[in-house]
Amino acid sequence: MAEKTTTTAEIRAEGLDAGQLARDGLTATDRHGSALMTFDAKAEARLRLKIDLLVVPVVALIFLFSFIDRANIGNARLAGLEKELGLKGNDFNAINSIFFVAYILFVTPLNLVCKMVGPGWYLPVVTLAFGFTSIGTAYVHNFSQLAGVRFLLGVFEAGIMPGTAYYVGHILSCTKGRHM
Repeated sequence: MAEKTTTTAEIRAEGLDAGQLARDGLTATDRHGSALMTFDAKAEARLRLKIDLLVVPVVALIFLFSFIDRANIGNARLAGLEKELGLKGNDFNAINSIFFVAYILFVTPLNLVCKMVGPGWYLPVVTLAFGFTSIGTAYVHNFSQLAGVRFLLGVFEAGIMPGTAYYVGHILSCTKGRHM
């Protein structure tokens, strides 16, 4: 018995939502795995391009700011950070270590939070928190304040890499990664 193949245009014309149909338990394939629904290749290509033009620049900027922040502590040291804050001995190395301890401690928990909350909410919150904390670095006056700010930066930056990887992976799996 031949089953009817439905196009995306026909689904739209009938006012049906393909996602809702799938959630209701209806499948897009017959019992042999042949497609019952086809998608417009041009529309899919436009969607992939739109996603690429929207997501890739944003993710690139987030990564750029994250890496700039990690390098800025070294630049601040060259510009006289140790003298300004009265750092002695291994204080600067301790500041760097505090950042990475926080990063290592929070990378897994924040990855789980991203998965529970979803990257649509998680990434903007973590990125804003990272940005405000990074700005807060300009207002520190001693070792303790710098240590606290660097710890918070480690916490928030720990969530950026896995969060963006999860987000990009989710988007690519939705578009089947055909353009890779």
